[in-house]
Amino acid sequence: MKRFELKDRVKLVTSIIILSIGFTACSSSINSKGTFRNSPSSIIIRLSNDDNEAAAAQLYRKLDQLGYDVDLKKDAVVLRDKLNIILQPKVFTGDLSRIVAAIYFGVNEKYKNTSQLKDFVLNLNDRLNIGSFSLDDDQNLVFTTHLTFVDWIEEKEVIAFKKWVEVAVLGMLLLDDAQEILE
Repeated sequence: MKRFELKDRVKLVTSIIILSIGFTACSSSINSKGTFRNSPSSIIIRLSNDDNEAAAAQLYRKLDQLGYDVDLKKDAVVLRDKLNIILQPKVFTGDLSRIVAAIYFGVNEKYKNTSQLKDFVLNLNDRLNIGSFSLDDDQNLVFTTHLTFVDWIEEKEVIAFKKWVEVAVLGMLLLDDAQEILE
């Protein structure tokens, strides 16, 4: 029964944090008249064309200016903080764009290429509605999620998204089987 209670607490805490961060990010972009703010100082990405590399460069420059430990890798930004989060803009001017976030986790060698590892990944996707879990070619666990926006995105939204990703991953890492299977 104790194991069941821990999972329920993780789900509840994760849900509350996700809702509060999401509400804060959305409400911070709306002014007192109910219209969206568009303050040039708070904008991280402003699209002028459908260039993923240019969007990644904008994201990199702004996060670097804000003091984050970041690297630019062609069309993606590696954000190093509590985790290494790969942020990859997928942009479409005048339409819904997104920043895809991916985090890779090493898997204990004894679980690679086993049915137990595949079951673990399937169970993560069933238990945690926070993104997608999969395995790469080297049998490492990959967590992928995304943040959507239209034409521009503010600093507060990206920072809230980063915090949400960290909390979501923490919820996954607290699961008993994750501690056993992951390095």
